[in-house]
Amino acid sequence: MSITQTLKSHNFRYGWEYMVQQQADGSLGASSGTFAFGTNWTTLNPDATAGTGVGSSTASMLLGLPNSGSFPTAATSSGRSITPPSTSRMIGDKAAS
Repeated sequence: MSITQTLKSHNFRYGWEYMVQQQADGSLGASSGTFAFGTNWTTLNPDATAGTGVGSSTASMLLGLPNSGSFPTAATSSGRSITPPSTSRMIGDKAAS
């Protein structure tokens, strides 16, 4: 931010700046999550182990019915660094010719 003020033959300039720098070297992990699809949602007979009525894991995936899944709740923040906030001020005068 800066301000310029003219007074007679002088141009006064005032300025101020505030800055915070951050850097994160962490990992996002499995950001889309992991899902496992099985046959328990599409099994006609839950007691069947082979043949007709066993079900299809592909059908469960197409229906959007996973058996299990996980989704990370937060990214790792190892290697994160934040520099202290810095401010700077400036005052200048330039005589008009």
